[in-house]
Amino acid sequence: MNKTTKVLSMAVVMFALVGMIGGIGSQVFADPAPDGTKKVYQFNMIAKPNSFEGNCGNGDRIFIDTDDRSSRLQITENGEWDVLDCNATSDRTAKLGIDGAGDYILYAIAHGKPGTGIDVCADYISEYDGDGDLCEVGTFSIKRDGGKSQMNLVPSELFDISLEDVIWDIDSTGAPKIQFRVYQVLN
Repeated sequence: MNKTTKVLSMAVVMFALVGMIGGIGSQVFADPAPDGTKKVYQFNMIAKPNSFEGNCGNGDRIFIDTDDRSSRLQITENGEWDVLDCNATSDRTAKLGIDGAGDYILYAIAHGKPGTGIDVCADYISEYDGDGDLCEVGTFSIKRDGGKSQMNLVPSELFDISLEDVIWDIDSTGAPKIQFRVYQVLN
């Protein structure tokens, strides 16, 4: 091989290695699941204008109102993860069924325009008084800031129905699009 061919070959090899390392790195950070878990479910919470009349389709989506201070999500035992009632724009409450028979980790990521997001105040259904100020179970906030969106861990108490159903009182800012990913801890 002449010198030009060696330099060109070396450049191709280096470029390929950088591409492989970059691909490996993006795979590692694309999925936040820690070792010993597997993804079992994913759903989206999407803000729509008041009185959204669309249907939910076959997707795992929950619709809340844009710039809303009173949407609710009731989390209940269902034997599997599934959106049971997707439209919180008409009667103010959507329903998410979960499989309470395992240990789960829930992550959320905010998509959409910068500045949009949700604030969640979670209560047990028996304590819920409808004004979103008790937050006995806990709170969670996620906002789409500028730059790249980040995965955020949702406190496990917010979807722990071992005692009774949990209800989220949701305040939305703008028209957020929040994706939730559920991972089961493997034992």
